[in-house]
Amino acid sequence: EVQFRCGTRRANVRLRDISKFGARVSGVFLVHPDDHFFIKLSGMESIEARVAWVDEFEFGCEFLRPLNDVILENVIQRGRIQRRSPGVCSSGTA
Repeated sequence: EVQFRCGTRRANVRLRDISKFGARVSGVFLVHPDDHFFIKLSGMESIEARVAWVDEFEFGCEFLRPLNDVILENVIQRGRIQRRSPGVCSSGTA
């Protein structure tokens, strides 16, 4: 389970793909580029991030601190999330 929190707004979301620098998230509306928020993965600390791009009900985010490689592998294996190649943005924008 992945939870999104921005101020008082909370929602369960899905990580579509992830890298140590950011992720593609679906299931949240009303976010805007440069919004700051937290993602909480089950059994882990919250991860602070910034919205990089928005496309309807999906957005890309940049983690304020890159994920540790061990944590990244754990997230990918537990959640069966696709690994994103560094430097590749799903929307075609940075």
